[in-house]
Amino acid sequence: MDVIGVPITERGVLRLSRRIFEFTRLYGSIGLPLPHSLCLLAVTAPSRVFDLAYEYMNSSQLRVWSSLIAIIPDLAYRFPDNTMVCYLSDDSFKSSEKFGYEIASLLVKAKAYNKVNVSEWLSLFKSRISGRTASNIPGVNLLVADGYSWAYRVYVEFKAEKFISIDKLIPTPLDLLELIAYGYIGESVAVKAIRHAIRYLGEYIITSRNLTEAYEKLANDREYISLIENLNLVKPVVI
Repeated sequence: MDVIGVPITERGVLRLSRRIFEFTRLYGSIGLPLPHSLCLLAVTAPSRVFDLAYEYMNSSQLRVWSSLIAIIPDLAYRFPDNTMVCYLSDDSFKSSEKFGYEIASLLVKAKAYNKVNVSEWLSLFKSRISGRTASNIPGVNLLVADGYSWAYRVYVEFKAEKFISIDKLIPTPLDLLELIAYGYIGESVAVKAIRHAIRYLGEYIITSRNLTEAYEKLANDREYISLIENLNLVKPVVI
């Protein structure tokens, strides 16, 4: 199995969508990071899928994933003999939304008191350990993984053959905190990761038009890039 990491940005998902037919033809079976029931609805009721999608995700999430959701019906029609598995639980995006509110609460607290409680941040990320695991993924030849942390974990835990990407893929500060929670990075990095998370959320995302622009700002942050380069994390091969 190969793993392809996709940044959780509008541009990243759009680039995936433009090449998904190529990947499906090449690999024969593919796993997508979308709720199973949503993909089923996309095939059985394509004209209503975007209205129904709000049962699974909010408007911001839909803006990121709409390009992929839109081609699910055509993908199923053009490759009836290939395997397409949408492997997320139906509440996965709602859980992510709830987690986002919890992070926002920590961000507000950090800005109000001008200090952070490291254990509080790490506890929040460690509370998600029982969520997605490599044992939950389907038996496919290519697994599409949303975000660096999940792609990295699947690559390592599942001993995937290749770690690839179709767009620039770097870990966000939230990815770093998740990797710390899972034990892939030492907790000595936590303070710096939290500081960069506050900048990413409180400056880059808030002042950007979309997640793609915020991601580019992060990728051009020399101090942050220096931090992740020193961690010697696996870099995906961009294809």
